[in-house]
Amino acid sequence: MDGQSYSQNPPPIFKDVHALVPGDDVEGSLWIRNDRQSAIELGVQAVPPPESTEIYFKAAGASKFHLEPADATEVELRLGLPLSAGNDSADQIVPGLEVRVHALEPVASSEPTQRPGPSDDSNDHEGDLLDTGVNLATLWASLALAMLGSVALIASRRRNRRHHEKDGTQ
Repeated sequence: MDGQSYSQNPPPIFKDVHALVPGDDVEGSLWIRNDRQSAIELGVQAVPPPESTEIYFKAAGASKFHLEPADATEVELRLGLPLSAGNDSADQIVPGLEVRVHALEPVASSEPTQRPGPSDDSNDHEGDLLDTGVNLATLWASLALAMLGSVALIASRRRNRRHHEKDGTQ
């Protein structure tokens, strides 16, 4: 909380807030430090309480960070109750607020990465995302199948109609 002391289980961020009234807006902060030997990409998500409480809980500023080893950053969080909150919000208790922190260690490589091309016949692509975007061949095949199904449905209905007209029923 002070940028000096770090813990796996930090103390409450809004420990002095015991109640919210409509119009309250409180800011608190959480310090996060990179204890790893390499840089990390960090994402922080304030998980909002159920909508029925009308309380909002969110990051007050940036929620994505790049931290080098031993770097720290302060994450600002905001908690409040809108002025428009009705009487239904009175006497509601929120059991706890949750902050999710996601850290990703970027993969560093000394060699330039090459994207596999059509002439690359190696099967060693585990974990690679080889194709992104729209695959037009699949799109055309899907469209052709949909049209074929429509034609078959129309032909079936015409055949049933002729059969019923031939029998004299409708």
